[in-house]
Amino acid sequence: MASGALWRSCELVVRDGFVVWFGPSYYPGLAVVQRLCFDPDGVDAVVADVRSLVRARGIARAIWQIGPSAPARSDEALRAHGLIHGDDPTLGMLVLRREPSGMPSDIEVRPVETFEEFRTFLRVQRSAFEDEVEAPDLERAFALEHEDPNLVTYLAYIDGRAVATGRATFTPAGVALNGGGTLPDVRGRGAYRAIVGARWRAAVARGTPYLVTSARRATSYPILLRMGFEEIGEVRELVDEDF
Repeated sequence: MASGALWRSCELVVRDGFVVWFGPSYYPGLAVVQRLCFDPDGVDAVVADVRSLVRARGIARAIWQIGPSAPARSDEALRAHGLIHGDDPTLGMLVLRREPSGMPSDIEVRPVETFEEFRTFLRVQRSAFEDEVEAPDLERAFALEHEDPNLVTYLAYIDGRAVATGRATFTPAGVALNGGGTLPDVRGRGAYRAIVGARWRAAVARGTPYLVTSARRATSYPILLRMGFEEIGEVRELVDEDF
């Protein structure tokens, strides 16, 4: 998710030992702590620093992502400060180095180009993730995103109806995937896979034929494995609501 710091509408705060990614205005309250490399003996200062940064932005919750490069005993040290596991706390780190398999040819996928399409994207994504939080100032958010050369948002359509979402964050080394979700009543028909295919084609067109993402094991992870993604590591999530 830290790849989202390339988005013009996001903020990345870099500290010795960690970074905090604050999401755009249309995901109000989103704060993610990543790239942990602090000394576990100094965890008190790190937790206090993160909480201060998050609280100053009026946010009441932070997600901590603990990857393979995090120091030993990170989980234990953070849980001693009141952090807890979420409902689905483990993600697989995945990479795709070849053309994906299983891409349907009968599902239309288009980049979001208009404000109305952007609103549709948010509506579909919120329905897919059962998120009812309303975001402020969508017109400004759309303007920032639409002008961002590193970010493309996609919608998939079945019979003319927008049913699935996905984002591509373009970097010099490859494309990071996030924001993938499908409406419950059309799951299993290939819309999610179609958007993966669209992002693969965009990566190839830019000369960076690599896709990377983190996927929850209970949802998108098995789909991506069947498409040819390889697991290269694991991320564990803890949630801090002690504000």
